[in-house]
Amino acid sequence: MSLPVSFVSPPGRRYGCLALCLARDGAVLMLDPVHKPGWILPGGLAEAGQWPHDACVRIVEEETGLRVEPEHLAALDLIPADPLNGAVEGVNFVFDCGVFPDGTEVEVPQAFRGSRWVPPAELENFAAPYQARRIRQALTATARGRTAYLVKGTPVLPGLSGRIGA
Repeated sequence: MSLPVSFVSPPGRRYGCLALCLARDGAVLMLDPVHKPGWILPGGLAEAGQWPHDACVRIVEEETGLRVEPEHLAALDLIPADPLNGAVEGVNFVFDCGVFPDGTEVEVPQAFRGSRWVPPAELENFAAPYQARRIRQALTATARGRTAYLVKGTPVLPGLSGRIGA
């Protein structure tokens, strides 16, 4: 039995709005943030009252100069609270933002050291393990026209997520 949740004062959650942007050869656009180690997908947190798909469009343009149009939800990745850094639990929406032409210019602000189109076979060399899992699951789900349902990059309901390698 769970305790009742107040609709007036529900628990806080953060909504990450991420973009899966692909090159024609299948490489994934990733950014190298100054504030933490490892490469990440473009995107960030939605503002209060902002829909996740709108936040994705806004943040990707701020971070890369690219104007994206989310095509479908590739993955929904739940992230538990982290008492070590005080982060509340989160939900990451990973939107399939399509395939970009060869030579697409990416302009990153000072919050990033750079950008790179990373081949899927090299994801583990760039991203944290759970993020590499998230990206792989999003790629598989997109190819199947599905949405992956994940916790820290691992499928929760394999029948819904199109599970690939452990």
